Amino acid sequence: MNFQNKTSSKMETSYAIKKIMTSLYFILNEEPQRNNTFNSSKEMHEKLEVYFQRFVKTDKKGNISDEILKHFTSAINEMVDMGIILYDTKDENSPVLIVKEKLIQQIAHI
Repeated sequence: MNFQNKTSSKMETSYAIKKIMTSLYFILNEEPQRNNTFNSSKEMHEKLEVYFQRFVKTDKKGNISDEILKHFTSAINEMVDMGIILYDTKDENSPVLIVKEKLIQQIAHI
């Protein structure tokens, strides 16, 4: 892999993480009863998948959501490092708490 591909890959990851964070913000606003939590990372992934499907034209749905969601694990790890997500990374069935204030700050910063 040459330097340009590494840069492109990093930009794709960064773009996907921002899309995931922004989408999480809207999902949490649409469902205030969640109290900024998901039952597991799997549920969070499923909610994101449904969210992306709502806003993408039919012929492109699979490609765009797949491209973004392939960075899901990276996004979770990045958000854990930023303190946005409180989550036991060793247990994928662990509840996921989103610290919404930090999420908003990071979305504004990126």
